[in-house]
Amino acid sequence: MEILKYFFPVDTFRDVLSVFQSFYGDWWWIVTPPVLFFVLRDLWLLYLRWKKFLSTEHILLEIRIPKVVDRTPKAMEQVFSGLHALFDQPRFIEKYFQGKYQQWASVEMVSIEGATHFYIHVPRAHKNLVQSHVWAQYPEAEISEAEDYVKKVPMDIPNKNWDVWGAELILNKPDAYPIRTYPAFEEIVEEKRLDPLAALLELFGSLGPGEQMWFQWLIEPTLTQWHDAGKELVDDLISRRKDKKQDGL
Repeated sequence: MEILKYFFPVDTFRDVLSVFQSFYGDWWWIVTPPVLFFVLRDLWLLYLRWKKFLSTEHILLEIRIPKVVDRTPKAMEQVFSGLHALFDQPRFIEKYFQGKYQQWASVEMVSIEGATHFYIHVPRAHKNLVQSHVWAQYPEAEISEAEDYVKKVPMDIPNKNWDVWGAELILNKPDAYPIRTYPAFEEIVEEKRLDPLAALLELFGSLGPGEQMWFQWLIEPTLTQWHDAGKELVDDLISRRKDKKQDGL
């Protein structure tokens, strides 16, 4: 008990608590309103956005492409770049009174018992946007509305018949490092048949009866604040290279 008193002095804790109670008792009318403002503001925005989300019709577009595609990954990058047209930052009244939020899209790869599907989940209002950018890069692709595969899975999983496991994917490097640094994105005269998803698709095809695997990437247009952080990273890398050259001399 003496050791516990040494590490957790009760008298000191009581003194601190007493000072806090005395301070809050005298100044609660100044401290409380700002705290309540931010809490209530966030709850209000959450309510408005959820209401707006439920009132927005979303669709699931299935993308069927030929088994042999003579396109580099750069073509898909152009599709993602085109989806930046979703950008529509809400103004003050739209945000705090109408519940408007920056809309997003979900790019999904799904294997259902070994059958692989490619989907893009977007608000119906942006259906033509998605179709035009996909067909611009993959003219032979077939695009159709599909039933949401999530609805075919029980809502109470895991249960005695279903088990589930999930994880979150994160980037290994900051946003300043572009995907196009990879060799597969280099400009070439003659297109090569490159499939960076070959290993993943092989895994998808190996699933058996009753097994499913879902990959879902949420993509959302963003403002340019990250440019400053990217510039700092570039300056830091340049500085390191200069230091290495000087050390070599």
